[in-house]
Amino acid sequence: MQNINWTDELSIGIESIDLQHRHIVDLFNRLNEAHKHGHVTVANELLAELIGYKVSHCAYEEDLLKKSGFPLYKMHKLSHELLINKCLALHQRAESGEYVVNEAIPFLKTALLRHIKGEDADYATYMRQSQRNGQKDGRGLLNSLRRVFK
Repeated sequence: MQNINWTDELSIGIESIDLQHRHIVDLFNRLNEAHKHGHVTVANELLAELIGYKVSHCAYEEDLLKKSGFPLYKMHKLSHELLINKCLALHQRAESGEYVVNEAIPFLKTALLRHIKGEDADYATYMRQSQRNGQKDGRGLLNSLRRVFK
């Protein structure tokens, strides 16, 4: 599996979130490299660190969305809960001695990229437009709703 290369395409334009996303990408890449080189213990430690950081990142993001009055806050929170539940299930299996990194890597890569480029980009559009002109812009909302009702 290839590493995730940080590009402008992954930037959502909210500095605090972009910094956290960069850290998540870095942790993913370190996990991926450890797995490729057969460093099982390091890979398990990095998986635990990545999941822990992702949990705190989601809480930070949800707080930001709630404070901003983002209308699709509950839907965004639900997407976090689904991702976190899968991550925690993987972590539990790893804690019981099962090597799950080979399963976690493709799941995490797909889920992280989809979430950043999708739901996160949508709320960022909404928030940037709100900050710029004091009005609520529905573009991010419409994109989220299109994804849900595909």
